[in-house]
Amino acid sequence: MRYWKSHPRLGKSVVALLVACAASGAGIAERERPAAAVGDPNATPDFNGDGIAELVVTAELEDVGTKQNAGAIWVMRANSTYGIGPASMWHQDSAGMPGIAGANDRFGTAWAAGDFDGDGFDDLAVGSRDNGQATNGGDVTVMYGSPSGLTTVDVQLFMQSQPGVPDDADNGDLFGASLAAGDFNGDSRDDLAIGSPREGFNAMSSIGAVFIVPGTPTGLSSSGIVMSTQGTNGIPGVSEAGDWFGYALTTGDFENDGYDDLAISAPYEDTSAGIDTGAVTVVRGSALGLGGVGARVMWPGRTGGFSGSVSPGARFGHDLDVGEFSGNLRDDLVVCAPHQNVGAATRAGAVWVAPGSTSGITGAGSVRITENSPSEVPSRIKSNDEFCLWGMATGNLGTVGQDVLAVSIAQDVGSWQASGGLKVFRDNGPGILNGASTSYGEGEDFGISNYGEFDGAGFGANPQFVDLKGLAVDNLAFSVPRNAGRMLVMKRLHASSFDVLDDFVDWDQNDTGVPGEGEAGDAWGYLPVS
Repeated sequence: MRYWKSHPRLGKSVVALLVACAASGAGIAERERPAAAVGDPNATPDFNGDGIAELVVTAELEDVGTKQNAGAIWVMRANSTYGIGPASMWHQDSAGMPGIAGANDRFGTAWAAGDFDGDGFDDLAVGSRDNGQATNGGDVTVMYGSPSGLTTVDVQLFMQSQPGVPDDADNGDLFGASLAAGDFNGDSRDDLAIGSPREGFNAMSSIGAVFIVPGTPTGLSSSGIVMSTQGTNGIPGVSEAGDWFGYALTTGDFENDGYDDLAISAPYEDTSAGIDTGAVTVVRGSALGLGGVGARVMWPGRTGGFSGSVSPGARFGHDLDVGEFSGNLRDDLVVCAPHQNVGAATRAGAVWVAPGSTSGITGAGSVRITENSPSEVPSRIKSNDEFCLWGMATGNLGTVGQDVLAVSIAQDVGSWQASGGLKVFRDNGPGILNGASTSYGEGEDFGISNYGEFDGAGFGANPQFVDLKGLAVDNLAFSVPRNAGRMLVMKRLHASSFDVLDDFVDWDQNDTGVPGEGEAGDAWGYLPVS
């Protein structure tokens, strides 16, 4: 399993809000905020193979020359004092890149890192919302790692309507809106899963599809790409209009059998629990790759599914992640439902964690986490906080089998709307995330002042854990994307104490060594999703 950060970047009603946000240079669009997902904390991206991870920062609203919202990504390294080390910036007009940057392409709408050619250097796949042939059709650019880091040597571009890629590029498909990398057949080369959540068939729109691109000794191959929807290739369920199958993706070895498995969300799936409750499908890897044997579709309250019940409109599967919390060497699945009702609080949000087992993810033994876990005092949970809407991340602070979980909170703070917050849950074994938790943000347990004191600040968005020193202890980084945007990087988090005080650094585009220039509306670190 490799590291990824991916999501579809548009929801059912967020387009106008994003345009207004970019035009005004304001903060996160009201109640439709950014999100992100992070993968295996023990395999954070290392593009030059030196054992020290890089931090990937995206800004899909970045202008490239006169091309508004063309999008760009940055690969960042820390120096000895956690200041900014070597940094590179990539966009579609960078030398050697395929295609041409265009207005509203939104390059960086998703990314995934994995070793697609098995040479020991991580490679980077980057999604774009627009492809120049179909409006919001989407495409994926792949750059390969080397001893000098990412290069454009052998760079690839994948999009529908190309030879080998199934189906045609149509307006609104959002091909590449979600990405995940994993070794599904155990050949020591990662394969790439590409989500196209608004793919339509037979006059049904937005049923969604997932494409699997195989890794080979020469990299990703357009030969043998498999396209799947619900009800095809052994995947359970029935394709229906508006499901958005493939909205979020994540990979993990849930059985510890040496083959990565793929979790796929459909957050607008209607289930027996109601409309738009959402569902997650887990497909198991094998020597033959992903297959239908043992595949399951699950949601809370379904027999054989996750514990508890899910609210109508909860959007179970809005975000997916993995971590190892139970200490059994099997990955556990983390699922976000940002509009879950908690007691009398509507759209408060909740996260479910389901442990891996010899049978994979079954939902048995799963636990629900809210913003006030582990005590979960109902009176302290507020309506519209949309816990996990802006993303979540897993990482490790040095204890194998006891990962930590960081979850964003799209909360108002005082009179500041969408100011934001972040909560970190730690594992105390045995069990799942049964230790203490700590909040960060304006006025929280260990407050970081002057970052969330604005409407739409988005404090805590897009969290990710990255081992910036190569010490097998992860650093927590997250975005405050208001206006030009910035990343806050924690120098350290201790397993016994989460008190950070001044142990963080502030990175932005106007810092020395960062390519480009921070401008109002860039929202550096911003990954909008609804």
